[in-house]
Amino acid sequence: MGKPQPAPPSRGRKVLAFIGAHFFRALWLATMVLVPLFGFWLASSLAAYKNATQWLALLVGLLLFPGLPIGWELFAQWRKKKSADPKKPPKKAVLTRLDRMVLRTLLINGAFLFVTLYFAKATAFRALAVRGDWMCDGYEGALPDGFRHTILWVADRFDKRRVDSRYGDSDKAPDPWEMKRPLEQKPLTVETKKDPMAWPMDVAIDPIVRDMPEYEQSSIDSVGQYLKSRFPDTRLRAKAIHDFVVTRMHYDYDALEKINAHDYEHTPSQEAEDVFYRRAAVCEGYARLMVALGKSADVEIAYVTGYIRDSRRRLSLDSTGQPNLEGVSHAWNAVKIDGHWELVDATWDDPTNGSPTTTYLFTPPNLLTYDHLPEESAWQLRADSITLGRTRERDGATRRRERWQGHPLQSRDGEPPHASHVRPARRRMGSAAVRGA
Repeated sequence: MGKPQPAPPSRGRKVLAFIGAHFFRALWLATMVLVPLFGFWLASSLAAYKNATQWLALLVGLLLFPGLPIGWELFAQWRKKKSADPKKPPKKAVLTRLDRMVLRTLLINGAFLFVTLYFAKATAFRALAVRGDWMCDGYEGALPDGFRHTILWVADRFDKRRVDSRYGDSDKAPDPWEMKRPLEQKPLTVETKKDPMAWPMDVAIDPIVRDMPEYEQSSIDSVGQYLKSRFPDTRLRAKAIHDFVVTRMHYDYDALEKINAHDYEHTPSQEAEDVFYRRAAVCEGYARLMVALGKSADVEIAYVTGYIRDSRRRLSLDSTGQPNLEGVSHAWNAVKIDGHWELVDATWDDPTNGSPTTTYLFTPPNLLTYDHLPEESAWQLRADSITLGRTRERDGATRRRERWQGHPLQSRDGEPPHASHVRPARRRMGSAAVRGA
């Protein structure tokens, strides 16, 4: 008897094998396109982030694919032809030309990505998160916004960079799950009156703070004890501390110039004691003085670092004189009142050639994150903390929104603010950077 023949594969198995083979073939070919496409996206985002020409990024992209892979294939074919023995039949290639192109593309682009990420990982991923949507510049509408949302969402998955630590680290952030949040304010009507304790508070400086005797201002402790004894309400005491800082301090532009020049050796100390006696500071000094006064006055005030930016203008210039696309390092505070945290930026409430304001005193978190993004996301004090990519999206939305022409972040006629009413604050300018540093 002859050996029994195996049963032929069923139609269903043939179909599955056909689909599987073509699926993996398509996936294999897709890598030849997607990997260099990611490399080009990275290179072009770095170019946009560094204010370099996009022609350089385009040249890099064309070299990554198809330039170098095709050049490598042609060179290999030339060497093979040159070294071939005309008397012997040519060896059959193990891989098809297309397969070789895929492998060469992956090797070249893999090497490019490895070198880029090895030497500039933080900058590369930050460039994707900040300028990964450069191709959407100047385009508005549902399609560009959807595309922008998608690529910035992808970029945010990569970005883990810490911001410039020139102002030190933030104090320990609260646990988002344990954080108490202030009650939502109800919209005002004609019959209702604005709660004087609600944001924005009255800009008037309390006479107790304004007319504080000089001998009571001899030290941080004496000021703190003075305010504690005269303001039993914690919220009003926190406002008194804020008002003392913005009325006694002036912004140190000379120190800012030294910081921008990285001349830290000659930059005046920003420790609370030093700025208290000097009566001059940059944002770090303002924020550290708030913390020290709060400690003396029995008010829990935390130190927060991050960066600030303006959706209509960039907040500073880089070393080439081009706009700084990421923002400016900054320091501000959070104050704990009645068990929940609220946000304060005394630096931005102390404007040049103007009266102190309360715009950044207990500012609602959903509004402050329009121009302040803390290093520790928990200090956003939001249930839905935003990422850098979402901040970029909000920039585009804010540019299209109608802005109030009144005070930054305030609405007209005493009405509670709404996200659509937000107008980015115009900060006072230093010689090379905005005073936010």
